[in-house]
Amino acid sequence: MGRTTIRALRALLATIFLGVLATQTALLPWFAAVMAQDAPEFADLRLPVLVLAVLILACVEVALVAIWRLLGRVGDGRIFTANSDRPVVAIIGAVVTATVLVAALTWVLGSAGAMPPLLGLVLVATTVCGGALTLLMVVLRRLLLTATQDRAELAEVI
Repeated sequence: MGRTTIRALRALLATIFLGVLATQTALLPWFAAVMAQDAPEFADLRLPVLVLAVLILACVEVALVAIWRLLGRVGDGRIFTANSDRPVVAIIGAVVTATVLVAALTWVLGSAGAMPPLLGLVLVATTVCGGALTLLMVVLRRLLLTATQDRAELAEVI
């Protein structure tokens, strides 16, 4: 992977990170306040939903930082070395945590009767996709570990 590609990916990751951070700090609190005013019968859900949403976005930030670290290893030619799987493990943890938080958000909104059917469908689909992404990352981690071991064995032979 070329330096230009890595720089472009890092620029996109930084842009996404800043967008997620702005959403966490400004957009979500504002949106929660507006929703509490527009639907006062659900105003008591403002804090739990806001906390869950902020935590879900924190998981996205953790995954973005881990991807940034992986790109650094790729750029330096150190992707097939010991401890290269640590960022992948961080991504897996972030995806699992986010998936559990989305499921919790689905339960909170559903149990309060504050979830329109389309939102429920989106949240359930997100939970299922989170599970699939977790399994995919586990497989990719195994592939990385196998490639690292194979490279080490090849280096011994040569």
